[in-house]
Amino acid sequence: MESKNSKLLQALRSAGADKIIEAYHWVQANKKNFREEVYGPVLLEVRVVFLSTVLFFAAMILYLVSTVPR
Repeated sequence: MESKNSKLLQALRSAGADKIIEAYHWVQANKKNFREEVYGPVLLEVRVVFLSTVLFFAAMILYLVSTVPR
């Protein structure tokens, strides 16, 4: 049986988030090189029950992504 994370990673892959999947696998392979624990992607780390919480996280992620210099 697939783990919950595997299903969520597959959902990201299906949504075209290949760079997120690539970064996730790189971080997992290189965890020993970090001084502190590294988390992410958000979809794997956060469990929400209420729609208002989902909407809050979605808004924050959109805001943070839109403020990244290109």
